[in-house]
Amino acid sequence: MRDDDTLFHYQLRDLWQNMERLRLTEYMRYVNNWRRVLWVNFLSGIARGFGFAVGFTLLSAMTLVALERFSLRSIPGLEAFFDEVLLLLKNNLK
Repeated sequence: MRDDDTLFHYQLRDLWQNMERLRLTEYMRYVNNWRRVLWVNFLSGIARGFGFAVGFTLLSAMTLVALERFSLRSIPGLEAFFDEVLLLLKNNLK
């Protein structure tokens, strides 16, 4: 009977350590505080939106630069296509 108690003690201690590693008590406090949940989600939404806007702007700028460079090179057949795409993009940006 003594060995069963020590085995149970070790298992219980391991379970407690795993719960501490997961920070389950902090998570339960976080979930129960609805104002904090709303605030954190609001801030993360603003950060995601800002990141999306900055990323899209940079990607668009890099695409425009690449198209301009392709249109400057004399690639038969594609030069007119790149010029037309650039013209459409620049007109839509204004």
